[in-house]
Amino acid sequence: DHLGAEAHFLAWSEIVARSGYGEFVGFAAACWGAAAETAFQLGRPDLAQERIQLVQAAARRSGNPFEIAVSLMVEAWDAVLRRDPAAAVDAATRALAISEPNGFNHVNQLRSCLAWGKAHLGETAEAVEMARSALEGWVGGGFPRLPEARLVLGQVLARHGDRTEALAVFD
Repeated sequence: DHLGAEAHFLAWSEIVARSGYGEFVGFAAACWGAAAETAFQLGRPDLAQERIQLVQAAARRSGNPFEIAVSLMVEAWDAVLRRDPAAAVDAATRALAISEPNGFNHVNQLRSCLAWGKAHLGETAEAVEMARSALEGWVGGGFPRLPEARLVLGQVLARHGDRTEALAVFD
């Protein structure tokens, strides 16, 4: 329910603004990132971009590698939603360069974004392996992006020419 999520986000934002508490690590990414995706899903790409800029500004202010990596992940996923493969590859690559050495737990989502972008740029063989690896990294973990990872794998397989296998991903 995107409309409900948006209403709750706005109410929550007002409460946080009045509370006087500072941001905690992950605050901007978790809250504004989800709010950006909700805005996009509601047909408000302009509002989504504003919220992504808030995530990125907070990450730059903090200088925290986790915040920076997650802000890039939000940017990468937004690029997938907007169907911009070059931007998805750029943001996911930069985020992975920070996330992998630090052991951050969102590398599977980043690899999924990167695979999607590479497949749409013609690098389908590499993208198939990357998308499979991302999905396998999530299976069993109950990660909330599991449906998106399956969707990306199906799309990547279809672009690679494996249409039968692509359809089997959704069984």
